[in-house]
Amino acid sequence: FWFNSFAKIPYAQLQARGRADLVARCHLMEVLPYLGLLYVGLNTLGLAGAAIAFVLRIFMDFVLLAWFAGTLKASLRILLGPSMLILAALFVAMGTTSGEAAWMVLAICQLIVTVLWAWRQSPPGIREPVAAIFKPLANRLVRS
Repeated sequence: FWFNSFAKIPYAQLQARGRADLVARCHLMEVLPYLGLLYVGLNTLGLAGAAIAFVLRIFMDFVLLAWFAGTLKASLRILLGPSMLILAALFVAMGTTSGEAAWMVLAICQLIVTVLWAWRQSPPGIREPVAAIFKPLANRLVRS
């Protein structure tokens, strides 16, 4: 559903431009491949296969709509960072056991990288007031 939320933006852009026909074409192009993937996924992996088919359909919906709206490159550039963070979290979750030392280290590293990325992406109107709150705290820590 994460990709689906991003597909809403080009969907609304195309609708606002009066190009509902492009939206309909995208959805028509997705039907047969989705039904095929759904059939194969359900028969081979069960519910997980259905979920994989759905994710692939939603991702293609996003790609097609963003391409028709002319925002695909910009959208992919914006989504690259968060996608990598989510993928890294998936690898941490699947590659380690919750609570063991390696999991703790990787989870803390993931948290630090995510917070730094979010800080860098936040607008100055948010960053400056937050920095003003933490600056006196940092000065006290440096002095002691």
